[in-house]
Amino acid sequence: MFEIIIDVQNYFGNKEIFTFSDEGKSGLIIHEKGNFKDTDELDRKTISKADFENIIKAFSEVNFTKVFNEHSDLIGLDGWILICTIKKGTVNISAQLWCPVKDPSMPETTKLLEACELVCPIFELDGMES
Repeated sequence: MFEIIIDVQNYFGNKEIFTFSDEGKSGLIIHEKGNFKDTDELDRKTISKADFENIIKAFSEVNFTKVFNEHSDLIGLDGWILICTIKKGTVNISAQLWCPVKDPSMPETTKLLEACELVCPIFELDGMES
């Protein structure tokens, strides 16, 4: 069982969580949108097995150790936070990044952002921080 969770939060307490799960012959994405108090919206989308496998492949190719090494311990009080978690059976790996950007000097972070942005066209979003 492979599961991906993308959690995008801003400093106002607003959040968007995308949970990808394998449904056998298809993939399911649950999109939760709300604030720190409650969830205002919940949307479910089913995608083809091929599209789900492409998303899994994109996340599987990200080296989380390299993502970790590309970032300092700097964090601010504004902006947004990306938390990405991949689960495979009982094994989890996660990265939490403050205001990540696509940058040639951070290729693994760029790869992670590009993988996360595969959800955007499915839910008609402009980008992760929108």
